[in-house]
Amino acid sequence: LALGKATPKASGTLDSHYAPNARVRLLSVAEMEQAAQGWTSEQLAQVVAWSPHPPQTTGLNWRAMPADPALCAQALFQTLRDFERMGVKEIWVSPVPSGAIWDGVRDRLARASH
Repeated sequence: LALGKATPKASGTLDSHYAPNARVRLLSVAEMEQAAQGWTSEQLAQVVAWSPHPPQTTGLNWRAMPADPALCAQALFQTLRDFERMGVKEIWVSPVPSGAIWDGVRDRLARASH
């Protein structure tokens, strides 16, 4: 069996490898507040964030992620799976902290939102 150039060597190299069935949206807190205005209680969005303090918007289940990039990477996909098992339609993710040390988390989130 010959592998073509388009065949990835590992599933983790696929753009959508980490993508859950729920839609993952990368949003600023202001964008979350605006998007939440039209939601009903049956459409609750789940939020993955690095701030322990949620915005003053009701109907959002706010989950603060670890401030350590390695711990965050370990917890990220479990968090996305937990939210997906709850049957949510969307998972909103706030911006990842700046710095190259967070590049791995940013890459995983880009794949999850693909």
